[in-house]
Amino acid sequence: MATIKNVDTVITGHTPVMTWNDLKEYADFTKEFVAWAQAEMKAGKTVDQAAAEYKLPSKYKGYEVSVNPQFGGAKTNIQAIYDELKK
Repeated sequence: MATIKNVDTVITGHTPVMTWNDLKEYADFTKEFVAWAQAEMKAGKTVDQAAAEYKLPSKYKGYEVSVNPQFGGAKTNIQAIYDELKK
């Protein structure tokens, strides 16, 4: 993102049109969620345990763990992260 300049509107294809700042915030949210899931896995938590313990950070009020509910919620996304980390 740091190398792209002069963008006002982002059409993601999976969410409503966003501003550049909206996209940056969502990228931060995603990065923090992945880091959290990595820590849960490292702590030996199962996907079910991690999903039960996940709490949305207050700074991301209104966010969902998935861009689109059809892509799954916290558990589905935590599972995907765990699967990728095992590779």
